[in-house]
Amino acid sequence: MSISECKFYTGPKSVTDALDQLLRYTDNGGRRTSLLMFYREKDPDARITDTIAAIRSHPQCESFDSSRAHEDRQWGFVVRGSGDPGSAPRAEVAFIPFVIA
Repeated sequence: MSISECKFYTGPKSVTDALDQLLRYTDNGGRRTSLLMFYREKDPDARITDTIAAIRSHPQCESFDSSRAHEDRQWGFVVRGSGDPGSAPRAEVAFIPFVIA
C-alpha cells in the first residue's frame, strides 16, 4: 500500500504535523509513503532545506537518503511508527517538493 500526504508549507510545524499524520498511516499498515509539499514562492530552496531539516530532526526519523535529490529533486527517509523502537513498523517516505508560485 502506498499513501501520500499533500500539504502547503507554512513553516517547520506544518512539516512536523504532516509527518505525524503519515506516521499514523504507518501504524495502520502503510509502508511506502510520500510527502508532497507545496511552496507558494518562486525560489523555495531555503524552505525546502527547512523542510528536510524538520524531517531529519523528527524523533521517529531513522535514516535519510539524498541520492535522488539532484536528478529527481526527491529525498528519501525511513521513519519508525509508534511503539517499541525494536518492533515498531517502519515506512519509507519520499519527500517531493512542488512550487506553485
